[in-house]
Amino acid sequence: MAGTARARRLNLAKYQSTTASTVSDQYLATYATDGVVGNNNSWRTANVTTPHWAEIAFPVPVALGSAQVCSGINDGSVLTSFKVS
Repeated sequence: MAGTARARRLNLAKYQSTTASTVSDQYLATYATDGVVGNNNSWRTANVTTPHWAEIAFPVPVALGSAQVCSGINDGSVLTSFKVS
């Protein structure tokens, strides 16, 4: 429809400081926010039974309208169990 503005998606997490509960080998926590989705650019946890988490530190408070989470494995497998808080 002419004259209708569409909201533009913006990756607020890209390149923000990221920490994680654990990492596995070369799969660093920073890969969770580098903007690249792929097998070699994904955060992976160590093989432990405790809950896993990743935290993104924003320099100022932000309001999120939505969150898109990809595993990075096999170039974007869907995650089925996660919580954004």
